[in-house]
Amino acid sequence: MANLKGISGTRHVGLVCSNIERSIIFYESLGFICENLPLEESGLLAENLVGIENVIYKTVKMHLERDDQTLWRESGFRLELVEYINPKPQLLKEFDNNVIGKIHLCFTVEDLDLTVKTILNHGGYAPFNSTLDISGTKKYIYAFDPDKTPLELAQTRVD
Repeated sequence: MANLKGISGTRHVGLVCSNIERSIIFYESLGFICENLPLEESGLLAENLVGIENVIYKTVKMHLERDDQTLWRESGFRLELVEYINPKPQLLKEFDNNVIGKIHLCFTVEDLDLTVKTILNHGGYAPFNSTLDISGTKKYIYAFDPDKTPLELAQTRVD
């Protein structure tokens, strides 16, 4: 049955990055795989899409690697990494999570401590301590990718 209210599925979450190759390595270390090589886009179609004159950017889509490769097709969740060549992107200056319009990605992980180590080993940050939920069965932490994109990590089983 069609959703007549508008949204009928999820396609991707787009992240602007300063170096697409570095970001690919970072997200591959967390279990994502590239669907394509980075593509450079420009011209009228790109300008109309992002609303920036003379824009040039590189983009790549990634999905989670699993034994069952249909998982990402069924869930529709993909990352799209975008590096702007022209104009150059502006870097975030702070880790503040209370900025209106700022997004974060939340991932379920099997081992929160191991995932944080992977993030740190690939240029990310984890400036805060992990915390347990009120029941003591789930553990959470905010970390950041190399471009300061907030990543919430949730370990749903704590022994």
